[in-house]
Amino acid sequence: MKIRTFVRLGCIASAIILTGCQATTGQTSLYEKYKFQPDNKAYSIGTNGKAGAAWGADSIDRAVDLANQTCLRDGGLNCGVVDINGQPAANFSSYENEVSQNPAETPSKKTVKRSTKQPLLLPGAFGVQPMTFTEIDSNSCKTITSNSISTVPEHLEVELSNAAYMLSGNRYHITKIISNDDESISVIADIYRCSQRTLSKAD
Repeated sequence: MKIRTFVRLGCIASAIILTGCQATTGQTSLYEKYKFQPDNKAYSIGTNGKAGAAWGADSIDRAVDLANQTCLRDGGLNCGVVDINGQPAANFSSYENEVSQNPAETPSKKTVKRSTKQPLLLPGAFGVQPMTFTEIDSNSCKTITSNSISTVPEHLEVELSNAAYMLSGNRYHITKIISNDDESISVIADIYRCSQRTLSKAD
């Protein structure tokens, strides 16, 4: 009787806050069933620089799917998610919903598993380097976009090189350090595309 009462009350509350509620049977987690605080987000980038984003999804899988769909719809090629819930997608090597055994408890959020392995430099990204003063003075570099990167300090250069390469850039310049400690660093960087003539002079 108590469980039925909880389901009915939960559906009524969900109908007011959201658009409705359907109580399902089986091993479905309470998070998926009642959609508590849907706050998952993802950011997808295509190899041609087109991007797509999704937020407020009720699961990480849904956020990833919507971000990729948005990227493809806007003309993106080979779209791939690079950011999930404000962290590099590589950090989410595994994730799943935790099913609460007590209906009165709000289900916990997804578990983030931070990778300690050195990320691989993408094929072709080896030529991506930090912007030099010579290249800045030459005015031969085109700004593509700004990108945010959150990772562990020792992985920053590889993550920046990969991000720039996926955006068709070959240079990056860190413009702001958002946070920095022993375990993580978050920066904002401008991504550039410099001409080959400028690159040969700079080297």
